[in-house]
Amino acid sequence: MGIFWIILVSLFKPAHDFHVSISQAEWEEGLLKCTIRVFSDDLEMSLQKDFGVDYRLESALNDERLAKYILKHYGFRQDGQILRGEFVGMEIENDLSFLYLQFPLEKEPATLEVYNLLFFDSFEDQSNIVNVQCGSVLRSAFLSPQKNTQILEFK
Repeated sequence: MGIFWIILVSLFKPAHDFHVSISQAEWEEGLLKCTIRVFSDDLEMSLQKDFGVDYRLESALNDERLAKYILKHYGFRQDGQILRGEFVGMEIENDLSFLYLQFPLEKEPATLEVYNLLFFDSFEDQSNIVNVQCGSVLRSAFLSPQKNTQILEFK
């Protein structure tokens, strides 16, 4: 239901007045599979800030800089160790971009530290919501520039 409101608001306004990313992560068969939803214009602006004004989101899949940018700003730690992620791909639908990542994680975790720094250097009001499902347990982190990591417990 929440994605409906984001799309509806983006259709009637030329620019959005709020800055939020929402990600879903699910542990399944040794992998933590993630989808991050962001506003495409926010993503392109941040990439242009890092890589120059000529950088275009439409060509990002042919460029490893997008993967490096996302994996630098989003991820997980277990027992103090950063999980090494892999950028799987991206889809653009209207004003939203869907970014796909996966992180090898052999066993279902009892705890995970999540971090999502996307766009914190661009927008003071940026919020990043991260939902993580492990087995039947769903935990959520609400991250902001003031609190950019959170430990989630699943047991």
